[in-house]
Amino acid sequence: EAKVAAGKKKEERRLKKEAVKVESAKKVEQAKAEEERKAQHARDEAVRRKEEERLQKETVEAEKHAKFEKAKAEAHRKKVEDDLKKEEAKAEASRKAFEAKVAAGKKKEERRLKKEAVKVESAKKVEQAKAEEER
Repeated sequence: EAKVAAGKKKEERRLKKEAVKVESAKKVEQAKAEEERKAQHARDEAVRRKEEERLQKETVEAEKHAKFEKAKAEAHRKKVEDDLKKEEAKAEASRKAFEAKVAAGKKKEERRLKKEAVKVESAKKVEQAKAEEER
């Protein structure tokens, strides 16, 4: 009986040791799993941050490009406007020059007609004087 009891105790101690080993192994596994979970979280966070930075850079670049395009369009619009004003000024100057030419031509024609009228009038007077003398 003592031998059986001693055998039982020995078996119980062995089982207890086994249980302690199993428990210890479980704890080690849990710690490993927790560490892996934390590492994965850190990797995910790094990836998210990198993606955020990339998007930020892209946004800044897009804004720069948009500003550049807007400035380019504005410069083009201004140039077209200036060119149009120059053309209008040229056309106005040309029109005024033409009007001045026409006015000068009219004056010249009027002077010529006046001279002609004076000649005709003078000729009439001469004719009248001759006719008067004739009578």
